[in-house]
Amino acid sequence: MADPHLNLFYPYGARDREGGLLEDNLTRALVHTIKLLSEEHRAAFLDALFSRARHLMYLDRTPDGDELASIPATDFRRADVALQDRIPNKHNPKHANYGDDSRRRVVTISSGHSPKKLSGEKPKDSRPDAWIFDREGASFCLLLECKYGDNPVEEHQIRRHGAEWFGKKAWKMEKEGSWDRDIAPDLLDLTWYDVLEATKAATKEIDRESEDAAAPVGRNELEKQILLELHHFIGFYGYWRFVGFRFSELRRRPEWRLCRLGSLNVAEGKKP
Repeated sequence: MADPHLNLFYPYGARDREGGLLEDNLTRALVHTIKLLSEEHRAAFLDALFSRARHLMYLDRTPDGDELASIPATDFRRADVALQDRIPNKHNPKHANYGDDSRRRVVTISSGHSPKKLSGEKPKDSRPDAWIFDREGASFCLLLECKYGDNPVEEHQIRRHGAEWFGKKAWKMEKEGSWDRDIAPDLLDLTWYDVLEATKAATKEIDRESEDAAAPVGRNELEKQILLELHHFIGFYGYWRFVGFRFSELRRRPEWRLCRLGSLNVAEGKKP
């Protein structure tokens, strides 16, 4: 594992009550990565990421893992980002005209657990974790709600986001079956494993021998390193893909020998 203290995003001293890394720092690292990338790398990363979006957040039925979530063709070279409610006013979906609802979407990034219904008093305000939006117009606006570990996506929180920011008043009406019928199919659901795969896809070299290879992307080594830093940082939260191991890095097996019981001095840990 990479040294966390040399990671670009690793925070010192920021921990939750249980001593774990803060959920907000994971979101912040993703947002910073998108912001630091050039237009070409940003588009490569976000295209790879949202091609993996699915419908996972059903309450009363098991989601089909192959049920991809559609998003209109989007030019992510124009993407900008913001945290929480700090989206610029001219891009705020409460004021900007994004037209088709398919371009104003709520995105969940989580471990993929089923959503949870809150019990007791429910918060009335809505504070998104982050935004990805069109900095040059109003062709797309994506509201991000991020969870990690065993923290599930909260149904009421998503309902508030849709109603307050995108004017989806019907989302506030918690009628029987309305979540699975009207809301879950409208979400773009991702996992942190999808983010890992997107960092990998955005940094791999183009296969120039293939006729189907994508258009060459300017290979900026610093940007590739930023994506790798994000990849490793996500790993510190427990998200890893097993890709094999190197036999050369395995420890040598100890020399085998047959010992009879009592032939070792257990107290001193050595032969008598």
